[in-house]
Amino acid sequence: MVVVMKASPGVQIERRGAVRIARLGEDVDFDRSDEVRRAIEIAVDGRGVGIVIDLSGIGSVGGAGVRFLTDLGQYFDERGMTFRVVAPDDPDSRSRLDAAGVGSALSGWDTLADAVRLVQASRLAETFADISRTLLSEETIEGTVQQMLGLAVETIEGCDYAGVCLVHDGDITTPVSTDSVVGQVERHQHEVDEGPCVDAIRMDTTVYSGDLGAEQRWTTFTPRAVELGITSVLSQRLFTSASTLGALNLYSRAPEAFPEQDREAASIFTAHAALALGVAGRHAGSEQRAADMERALLSRDLIGQAKGILMERQHITADEAFAVLSRASSYLNIKLREVAQRLAEPGEPPGGSAASSSGRTW
Repeated sequence: MVVVMKASPGVQIERRGAVRIARLGEDVDFDRSDEVRRAIEIAVDGRGVGIVIDLSGIGSVGGAGVRFLTDLGQYFDERGMTFRVVAPDDPDSRSRLDAAGVGSALSGWDTLADAVRLVQASRLAETFADISRTLLSEETIEGTVQQMLGLAVETIEGCDYAGVCLVHDGDITTPVSTDSVVGQVERHQHEVDEGPCVDAIRMDTTVYSGDLGAEQRWTTFTPRAVELGITSVLSQRLFTSASTLGALNLYSRAPEAFPEQDREAASIFTAHAALALGVAGRHAGSEQRAADMERALLSRDLIGQAKGILMERQHITADEAFAVLSRASSYLNIKLREVAQRLAEPGEPPGGSAASSSGRTW
């Protein structure tokens, strides 16, 4: 979503997702560079966004402007923030900036569209590096996915809300989202059994609508979504080579909010989310297998102890002791492991006095 605000005289800040464009006009006063810089810094607010300084509205840049841009570039560079400049058309201004080393520091001269695209690409690369680190640092899968959704809203320009729905045994749930409106929209999809998330899971890997108000595919779902303020929606299936896990869903209040480049970016978020969920599933499976193995080893140990007790008490062989345990298990209608556990623990033999009074030998 694009948001424009006036930061100070001669400085207008435009927010495009994770990119901030500072448009400097003819009335900007570089002799008061501290005030101009402070206005830009406040607008940027230091939260890992990319910066484009647009000087195309200025006729020329003198010495004060060169010093200002040099200092500003160093400030953002020290904070690891991507920074590019759109220079004036004036050749003398470009020469002065080049002579001061500003041109090379800012990676050359771009059109505004080029500069924004390059900053977005850089921010996207940084975002996916953050996601990769998140996969290793978050303690819970919910925390991992929640952070990814937050990065998606921050990075994809048109995205207002994001959520993940998961499918299990035919049921679809939304365990993680960035806003309560997502839960309402997706709950309605599940209730009426139609909508972009449902289609992404069942039919198409990517489902997009840029105008739900005119949408004909989901006549039951769309009125409620529009009522909740949703105009555009992008759903992409979460899947691994083994199974379909659910869908990543991006929502916007604006029409046609997710052009092709945003859909491509969303597909990378989807791949990372699927990876995180798949790793969590395998981890849970490994834990279950480990627990099963531990129980099996414990059972084997208990049965071994019980056999030893019977062999000592009744002077029988290991096979005969195992046969006794098996008969007791059948007679008492309990598992062999429980028979062994009762025998190995101090106290009465399995079945207590009832088993003894029956006259039956184990």
